Amino acid sequence: MTIPSAEGFLPAASCLPCTAEEERAAVDALTREADANVKDGDLRYLISQSWWTNWQSYVGLLSYGENDTDIPLQPASRPGEIDNRKLVLEETSSGSEDTELQRTLREGEDYTLVPQDVWRKLYDWYKGGPEISRKVICEDPTSRRYIVDVYPLHLTLIDERDNSARTIKLSRKAKVSELYRLVCSLLSVEQSKVHIWDHYQKLKNKKLTNRNETLEEAQLLMDQEILLEVSADDIWSSDHRTRSTSNELALLPLEPTTSSFSIAGGPNFSNGYSSGIGSSLSQDNSLNPLVRDTEDGYSIFSNGTKDDIHGLTGLHNLGNTCFMNSAIQSLVHTPPLVEYFLKEYTQEINTENPLGLQGELAVAFAELLRKLWTAGRTSVPPRAFKSKLSRFAPQFSGYNQHDSQELLAFLLDGLHEDLNRVKKKPYIEAKDADDRPDEEFAEECWNYHKARNDSIIVDKFQVFYNN
Repeated sequence: MTIPSAEGFLPAASCLPCTAEEERAAVDALTREADANVKDGDLRYLISQSWWTNWQSYVGLLSYGENDTDIPLQPASRPGEIDNRKLVLEETSSGSEDTELQRTLREGEDYTLVPQDVWRKLYDWYKGGPEISRKVICEDPTSRRYIVDVYPLHLTLIDERDNSARTIKLSRKAKVSELYRLVCSLLSVEQSKVHIWDHYQKLKNKKLTNRNETLEEAQLLMDQEILLEVSADDIWSSDHRTRSTSNELALLPLEPTTSSFSIAGGPNFSNGYSSGIGSSLSQDNSLNPLVRDTEDGYSIFSNGTKDDIHGLTGLHNLGNTCFMNSAIQSLVHTPPLVEYFLKEYTQEINTENPLGLQGELAVAFAELLRKLWTAGRTSVPPRAFKSKLSRFAPQFSGYNQHDSQELLAFLLDGLHEDLNRVKKKPYIEAKDADDRPDEEFAEECWNYHKARNDSIIVDKFQVFYNN
């Protein structure tokens, strides 16, 4: 279907380019076409949610009481210019794919996403701006799942030669090889002469050697540092060889350096998930007792004290992850769960349960709980757990705030299925109460439930109630 443009037929400000009904039909047709033919690399444009709601009301897509608020919409009138200024940082309001967004935006509350052709049509009709475009990326080719990279990954590149710093931007789905190409192009160095390190918390946590994994899989976070090492020639100097092996450990400070994370919620945003559980440091780091248990780039002795207080450990906010941290802290301070996961729980992991996550969620949660209950810690960045969570529950990935209760329900359900002691669930046909006493019927239902569901979560968190 070809949508004719009114451009050229009407003076810029003489009258409406078309009726509300015609605008609605045009936008609907363009949206359907874009959604039916979406592909990797397409563009989606951000539009202020308040402006979009006014436009929807004007064209008849919203009526009174349909805007999810207690305040009914006023009689619809044609909205003014598109105003996206509240979505962007003041210094970058010129509008482009590089436009810096405010870091606390939520889709559906602060902005909506529209296809490129819809943006062009709306801009023809209303003007305004600034223009804010973001790329569509394919998250899962098998299921053709696409997401919009609203917040591309910002990394601070530190050049070890002169300690200069610059910011680079890449999609979280970009390969490590793309990171190497970009860095080498910016600094005019040969790839054979460079090594790039994950420099989270200003520690050389892991050399990025697997160039086929994505930046997300490499657990690189929004606004974190990466460190560039450059050799004088094709052969790395003895100094570099020493520093990249066991003597590198001597460079790790016992006290964490000042970083940009915020315990109360700051500008850092988690941007990945792990491809596995285990240390993200080089193998040589495991030789030094001072850096044991540094999966998240943090030593268990990082505060340099011998404090023997357990459980009084905070979690770094990896952006707007306070919703996740509050749910985690609630669970890791539930005494029965603490006792369970601090002991040997692995014999109860159910790797055969089709409703579970092959035990990976339980292991990731247990690893994090044990870190939080290790004496001598100040705070822990839950990078590996957040990565695992994003992998198994994509609805909680990205950088926006989410509902803590929904996350808590997912965690409890996932932990239950991973730890279900019932390896093969029997088929049980439900029976009616048939006027039996409530106590008798309730006990029967509970026994049926326990025959299929038996875990620490059922033991401590589940009850039946009569409504």
